[in-house]
Amino acid sequence: GGTGTASDPHLISTAEHLKSMRTQPGKPGNPVYYKIQADIDLAGVPMVPQGTPNMPLVVVIDGNGKTISNLRIASYLGDNVGLLGYAQAEIRDLTLADVEINVPQSTTVGALAGTLAGGRVERCFVKGGAVVGKDEVGGLVGNASGLIHQCSTSCSVSGQDEVGGMLGLYRGGGVSQCFSTASVSGDGIVGGL
Repeated sequence: GGTGTASDPHLISTAEHLKSMRTQPGKPGNPVYYKIQADIDLAGVPMVPQGTPNMPLVVVIDGNGKTISNLRIASYLGDNVGLLGYAQAEIRDLTLADVEINVPQSTTVGALAGTLAGGRVERCFVKGGAVVGKDEVGGLVGNASGLIHQCSTSCSVSGQDEVGGMLGLYRGGGVSQCFSTASVSGDGIVGGL
C-alpha cells in the first residue's frame, strides 16, 4: 500500500515488498518513502543488493522499530553489497539480525548498505551474523558519507583493507553516539568502528 510520498509511504511487510524497492528507485531531490510494518524473516529468500551507482536507490525508510532477520547474500559478483547496494538514503529505527553476507571478492560491503552516498542513518542496529567482503567492509555500511547517529553493530566483520566494525570507509558527515562490539579482522586499515 501507499503511494511512496512522505504522507503516504509504501508499506513493507514481506520479503517481496522489500525486493520491490528496486522498481521505484526515486531520484535525487525526490525520494521514495517506505515504512516497514512488520518484522520480516528472510530465511530461504534469495536476495540481491538493491541500487547501483548507475541507478541508486533514493529512499527514506522508516524501520518503525522492526527487525529484518536472516538476510543472506553470497556468490554475488559485483560491488556495493548489502540490503541496499548503492543508496542515497535516510534510514531510521531498523534492526538487522543474524545477517550472513559472504562476498570475499566484493568491495563496499555492509549489512545495511554497501555504499551510502549521502543521507543519514539513525537508530539502526546489526545484531549477530557475519559480513565478509574484500575492501571497504563495515558491519553497518561499507562506504559511507552522511550522518550516522545512535547506531550499533554486534556481528563479525572481515575483509582485506579498510575494514571496520561499523563503517569500512567513512567519507564524512558526522558519527555520533554509536558503538560496536563487532569482532573485526583484515589485512590493513582495520578499526573497531
